[in-house]
Amino acid sequence: MIRTFRPAVVSFVVAAAFVVAACDADERDSREEEPSAETPTTEAPRSAPPTLDGPPPAPWSDAWLLAEGRRYREDAEFRRESMVASLRNPENLYSRTRISSYGRGDHGWDVLPAWNPTSRTLTRADRASLEAGETLDLPDDQAPLWDGETPTTARAFRELGRRVFYEYPLRADVWVEHGLRNAELSERLGLERAPDGSSPGALLFRDIDGRDRIGIACALCHTKLEEGRLVEGRARRTVDYGALQIARADALGRTLAPEMRARMASWGPGRADITEDDDEDPVAIPDLWGLRHQSALT
Repeated sequence: MIRTFRPAVVSFVVAAAFVVAACDADERDSREEEPSAETPTTEAPRSAPPTLDGPPPAPWSDAWLLAEGRRYREDAEFRRESMVASLRNPENLYSRTRISSYGRGDHGWDVLPAWNPTSRTLTRADRASLEAGETLDLPDDQAPLWDGETPTTARAFRELGRRVFYEYPLRADVWVEHGLRNAELSERLGLERAPDGSSPGALLFRDIDGRDRIGIACALCHTKLEEGRLVEGRARRTVDYGALQIARADALGRTLAPEMRARMASWGPGRADITEDDDEDPVAIPDLWGLRHQSALT
């Protein structure tokens, strides 16, 4: 259902790009200069947009990201050209879906109603409630993910990007919800807890039909607990999505075709299927380090 709406603004995409760039920065500098990964904040100073006068900024510098981000936000044709150029294989379903709908200006995804989701990362108390078989509900006064103000500084974009990384619902996820309701299963299959007891990448959100659901965000696959610290951008090699699907089917008494069960069981930890077809074709979850050097999505 989420796919029938577009993000509130393409600022979400730009913000995510800033976070990916930050993941490439020196880890020591990140610890000293950036807010904690466990408690992403939303407040940041705002200033005038960057000027494009003078020599072009160095690629991947803050000034360059701000300039490119502004083009991406304001120019649908540029967004579409950037997306098409990144599709190494334009014939698969992932590519064909985006070619038909992305950056079309007066049709396709551009004309869908905007969706600025209301969500929050699952807390220690939420996990306890799920394990007790309870239903979670967002309070009616829960603020949406985005405050409506487009960031104008690199720092502000990173702050928004962290919220997107942890709190933007990719979809409702019944398999992760099933895992979270079983403490032994969640620990065994990689649904990790941060030092504060929260569940990075697992969230509660209000879907477009008004119902509150358990969903997943980028951080489910791209954060890892190492030596008591949550590392943003690290692939979570412990999450076993195939086994989560099998566990839920077994718990509900549903019969999986032998071939499908075998294929799901073969996924193993640290792999995910992000395609939109009906096949089971997982790939290894990557670290986010170095993604700035990759130009192809497919």
